[in-house]
Amino acid sequence: MLLMLLLTVISDRLAKHGLVLRSIPWEVLFWLLIFSIIVFVAGIGILLYKWGLRKGRLRYKVIAGCMDTILVVGSLLFLGLCFLGYAFSYEPEHVVERNNQKMVACVNSFTDVYVRYYEYKGRFFRGSKILGEEWYGSGGYDPFTTSMDVKPLRSTFEGEENK
Repeated sequence: MLLMLLLTVISDRLAKHGLVLRSIPWEVLFWLLIFSIIVFVAGIGILLYKWGLRKGRLRYKVIAGCMDTILVVGSLLFLGLCFLGYAFSYEPEHVVERNNQKMVACVNSFTDVYVRYYEYKGRFFRGSKILGEEWYGSGGYDPFTTSMDVKPLRSTFEGEENK
């Protein structure tokens, strides 16, 4: 819980300065948080198991065993949902140069392919303000890594005329 609070405070402080963590640092912090929650739950399970053994009665051992089973199944479901959520929310990032400005291009290609451009602020950060956006139509692909020659169907950038 302390890690979650720390992550929230860090994100809020960065947002006040117009910074956002890029995808890799954010993912590392996210999975550290998930696994720390699982370790915490495992610690509770171990304490329950020891409590059941210390009491010595069969009734307490059964209660502790049931609670441990619920914790394990719940942790596995939680971890599965985290993986599923991660798979559907992943947005690859690419560092590109446009109009002599280094930018971070974030690709969202779940149903349609959208690329949002943010100011490059280093390896770990990007700007929070969208500098431009491109729409490539129906997709499920990354326009920066595909071998096809794809052009945006609509492009909107600050200071540029809409296409």
